[in-house]
Amino acid sequence: MKRILLPLFTFFVIINSYISLYSQPNTGNFTMQYTDRGITSFIYYWVPTDYDSTKKYPFLLAWHGAGDTGENNRNFFAYLLAQRINAILVCPDANNINGQDGTYFMNLTTASYNYTRATYKIDTSKIIVMGFSWGGAFAYQLGLSNPDMFRGIIGLAPAIGSFDQTMWSNIKKLRMATILGDQDFNYNVVNSLMNRIKDSSAALLYLIKPGVQHVDNTYFNSQEIIVDLRQCYDYVILKENSPLISLSRSEINFDSTFIGNQKTISFDISNSGSADLIVSNIEIINDQDTVYSINGILDNITISPGSLKTFDVVFKPKSDIIYSGHISISSNDIDNPTMTLNLNGTGCSLRVLIESSDTILNYGSVLVDETRNLDFRIYNTGNQTLNLSSINIENIPDNVIISPSIDFPIVINPAEYHTFSFGFSPKDTISYQGRIKITSNATNTPVLFINISGKGYKLRAIIESSDSVINLGNVKTNETKNLDLRIYNKGDLICNISAITLENILEDVIVFPALDFPININPNDYFTFSFEFSPKDTIIYQGRIKISSNATNFPDLYINISGRGIDPTFVNDISIENKLTINIIPNPVETHSLINVNYKGDKPAGLILKLVNIEGNFIKEFFNKTITSGEVNIELNTNDLVTGVYFIIAKIDDKTIQLPIIKNR
Repeated sequence: MKRILLPLFTFFVIINSYISLYSQPNTGNFTMQYTDRGITSFIYYWVPTDYDSTKKYPFLLAWHGAGDTGENNRNFFAYLLAQRINAILVCPDANNINGQDGTYFMNLTTASYNYTRATYKIDTSKIIVMGFSWGGAFAYQLGLSNPDMFRGIIGLAPAIGSFDQTMWSNIKKLRMATILGDQDFNYNVVNSLMNRIKDSSAALLYLIKPGVQHVDNTYFNSQEIIVDLRQCYDYVILKENSPLISLSRSEINFDSTFIGNQKTISFDISNSGSADLIVSNIEIINDQDTVYSINGILDNITISPGSLKTFDVVFKPKSDIIYSGHISISSNDIDNPTMTLNLNGTGCSLRVLIESSDTILNYGSVLVDETRNLDFRIYNTGNQTLNLSSINIENIPDNVIISPSIDFPIVINPAEYHTFSFGFSPKDTISYQGRIKITSNATNTPVLFINISGKGYKLRAIIESSDSVINLGNVKTNETKNLDLRIYNKGDLICNISAITLENILEDVIVFPALDFPININPNDYFTFSFEFSPKDTIIYQGRIKISSNATNFPDLYINISGRGIDPTFVNDISIENKLTINIIPNPVETHSLINVNYKGDKPAGLILKLVNIEGNFIKEFFNKTITSGEVNIELNTNDLVTGVYFIIAKIDDKTIQLPIIKNR
């Protein structure tokens, strides 16, 4: 990168197009525009709201990472550093000039830098160039190429692996600080470069963060990064012959500690300055119950440059409460005369706590006299030994719940558990409900209940048929009609059909095939058999088929059967000479059917529709009109009919046809 040498008046010419009042500088968050050769970039500022032109302020020029924005960068570094040191923060957005030659970046830098220097009172000993990722790399390039512009460089995960000759020649003119996670995908190359800088004896503070990735939201939202950035800032602005204090942590959290016990956590006070650090006093503030203490000498402590001292903080709680306080550290560091280290801790009593993995054991359905086992765990979530003194079953017979053989007391240490296995063996086809009662020395639940539920069942054969009513319709006395019947087993036990017989119909009219009994139907399977209907007379036949089996739902399953013998010359079709077609939709019917009549005659014809029962008795006439060629839809209301077989008699001119209709439910 070439050194930036653009004159100050160039910036003024650019800025005058959109800045009107230099005498009234902006404060807080605000945005400015900068246009270079037709490309407009935005510069995002944060200036202390209480800006006082009689005072001097640190100046942070911060660059964003690739894919990020100047606005996000401002919000990020304003919160983490600028607002804490009362600095002026300037964050150019380089996205619109990405891919352009280097002069665009130089001009944007000069515009941002010169406007800030011209508009605000700046402490020239505290001008820092900094950035994250790509921005961190650019900060190093910019600072080492222009060392007279800046006091120091701060790189947060800088994506840089090498310096050019100019940068190496300026390596000792600036103080530098880098924060790098050891899980950063650039770690190897960046770490190699940082070690080369250290080997050159240049002033570099190099903080390696264990477990931190390149983009690490956990770290970015922690107190730790605030402390780290402040340490970097304090390091790079170091004045000659000045001490620089830093703490290894910003707070100490003792978490939960047993009453009567004590816990010790250490912290370090470091001096990264160039003169002796004199710690005049270390004291604990707001410790009303005196539960915190610090070991060792706590006043007039001298820490030489590059050294540190370690102090042990002891927490000894007295009650079951949350304790807070802080350590105040006074020293001769002019910028940080008083440092604060927050203290937190919770006292807890010695307790025995019991918990179970399950609040209910649901065995579901289990075959009678068979056993299903379920496990559950009893946990000791306290800090003392848990002793189980007894386990009893309530509201369920002992022979239904099978308990393991247990020797009491059962001892469960803190943070451990014991597994129990209980069996359920139902003796009847009923639902069982009860509970397990566990008695112990637990302070939270001395008597713990676990509910039990389960149901017994037996294997059953469940029989169903493909048809509950068989309508054989009209069959001429000189013909035979074949029909299939399917019998299903919907149960979980083999269905044994012992007999199939006819009732109320002569066997020479209904003819079954030769069957070998018993007929075995496996669960979820079926059996199909065919039979014949051969009417002997022109009468209506009615009867039923009786199927006897071991099924629990219908030991004797009855299927109604009906049919009619007709004269061989009888018209038994739903169409007449291709001129009249009648369809019944639906059939079988529950409440209403639609009678669809399609007439293709050359001239109008009278159509009469009547309904009769299976014996041929008249029920009602529901249509009597003259129809012409086309379709007619006629509604038939069957709400007043009982379940069974009926016939629609259709007469047109001198022709008659008969259509069966079945009423269900």
